[in-house]
Amino acid sequence: MTWLKLTKKALQLKEQNSTIEEVKVESYPKNPTEDWIEEFPTRWFEGAYAPKTMIISNNEYEPQSIEKGAIQLKILYRLKELYPGSNVSEKLKELSQKSGVDVSVLTFYSTQPISKEKLKEPSTKKQLDKICSALDCNINTLKKIEVDLPLFKFDIDFYIKKKYQNEAHFIKETGTSAEFIEILRNEYIDVSFISDDNSISDDNSEIYHSFWQYRDVWCRYVGFGC
Repeated sequence: MTWLKLTKKALQLKEQNSTIEEVKVESYPKNPTEDWIEEFPTRWFEGAYAPKTMIISNNEYEPQSIEKGAIQLKILYRLKELYPGSNVSEKLKELSQKSGVDVSVLTFYSTQPISKEKLKEPSTKKQLDKICSALDCNINTLKKIEVDLPLFKFDIDFYIKKKYQNEAHFIKETGTSAEFIEILRNEYIDVSFISDDNSISDDNSEIYHSFWQYRDVWCRYVGFGC
């Protein structure tokens, strides 16, 4: 995957974490508070390998690699396996009550790719152990599919600022947990709620999860993007 990185020093065309080519950012002669690129590399945007992503950074750190950087959990598939024909939204709510995991957090785990970094956190491991216990399975049963990290983050703080007095007011009015707000601050989100090609399959090509099929679950217990 090719992508762009813009820092204070240069605009770089990248492939993975290697720089293919770069153009320097210069100080604007007529205004020392502004920077500019003398000749914008339009040739970078031609051909099949034109970059589709751009990261604007004020530091020199490389972003987290998106390739196979997340795990798709099969929680909803497991619920359908245990309770065929049942309403998956209601079963997810029952699972929340049984496991003690907040329903909005559980919905995120059930419908979104979870970064491998998040899965390493002790609190996440503890929650997944509770979920597995309630589903009568082990974590290897749920952690079946490796996927690329999504490219977007939901600006939850901007959302709260526009509609509510503060975070405490938002939590009180919506019932959203502080834990879920923190997840939205840090985790990337798959925003392609409806897509004909958004199915994820295991090595045997059996479909375990299609996000658009469970959009109602997301909308019911999370709501953002609906």
